[in-house]
Amino acid sequence: MDDSIVSAKVAAFAGAAPRQRPILRSRGETAPAPPKVLLVSSLFKLPYRVLRCAARAGAQIRVLGGRQSKGLRHSRYCEGFTASSRAIDGRFDAALAAEINELVRRHSIDLVIAADAPSTRSLICVEALVDAACFPMPSLAQFDLLNDKWRFTELCNETGILCPDTWLFQTPGEIEQAFAQGRLGGALIAKPLSMDSGIGCVRIGASAPGVLARKLLYRPILVQRYIEGGDIAANLFCSSGRIEAFSVHHYRRGVFTTYFDRGVYRELDKLVRRLGLSGVYNFDMRTDASGRVFYLECNPRVSYKMDMSMLAGINFLALGLGGPRQAPPAILSKSVSLRWPKGMLAALPTPWKLRGATWEALKFVLEDPAPFVREKAGLERERRTLASADDGAESSAGPVA
Repeated sequence: MDDSIVSAKVAAFAGAAPRQRPILRSRGETAPAPPKVLLVSSLFKLPYRVLRCAARAGAQIRVLGGRQSKGLRHSRYCEGFTASSRAIDGRFDAALAAEINELVRRHSIDLVIAADAPSTRSLICVEALVDAACFPMPSLAQFDLLNDKWRFTELCNETGILCPDTWLFQTPGEIEQAFAQGRLGGALIAKPLSMDSGIGCVRIGASAPGVLARKLLYRPILVQRYIEGGDIAANLFCSSGRIEAFSVHHYRRGVFTTYFDRGVYRELDKLVRRLGLSGVYNFDMRTDASGRVFYLECNPRVSYKMDMSMLAGINFLALGLGGPRQAPPAILSKSVSLRWPKGMLAALPTPWKLRGATWEALKFVLEDPAPFVREKAGLERERRTLASADDGAESSAGPVA
């Protein structure tokens, strides 16, 4: 995208607070009722953040969840929790659609939202069977393309987007052989194809051969050149190949900071237009010492920092709850920093750093403390699996070394 176009979009939005637009159900001439939302989830941590964003958008929220989602019932914003009898693991399951439809009828649900990666793929698979509108999502082909780190890297290379050098191996033995033949060397990192939050990531180097077999418990194995630098990420909401909301952030030592990066916007706009994407997306990147941005992966779903992005200025979930679209796009062009509880403790010796946005973050946590305490106390442990594009189950990733 031409820099002048990006500049115009940023200038048009700079200084304006993005509006949150929940769907409103008109009933004759009466005042519109809050939207009724059903969250479908298989986990706890990410769905809880989605639940809080939906609540801020004015929704009344019920949850259909798996065994690992039961902790969501402790939130004051969860109006009802129904335990699913199905494995919400990314496969097509007509019986899951039947469960959703029963709750849609019983509770007059307006919108169904998938709240994590397994439930997103599951809902995409059964969307045609669901008797209510679904939150905007990628197609199944788009989800499987973007959720696979190897295929995402190939897409970036085809599109001219910078990625680290990347290789794909079927076994640890193949990696060891590549080291022995001199085809691999230096700082590298091994990853599973479709897990998140660093699960299964293992740093490897010259001393790695001989120990890989007991660390890399997933197949196949993605190996990337490790980029010395810092982690950054971008959140997007898209509609039919158009970016409607965008922000870049980093999270370091308990401090979440947003800023605008013209180059990241330009590259992701190119990818969004090429694929014609709709829904919410999260992109993970690394910056090196020279400032170059390397694109690592895409999460074609809701993201773990959505609640922080909401407090910083954009509720990405609210943008998908319907209503008229905002033009130009909602670009978070100003820098905002939020200190979460860990970051607040670190700032106690310098209390002048505890500014307005940070107090808003503390208020956000204290509004619904039980889930926060349960997560920090380790009561919401998660074991993750996700069906592959071949409709087979991916084994749980091994330990992070």
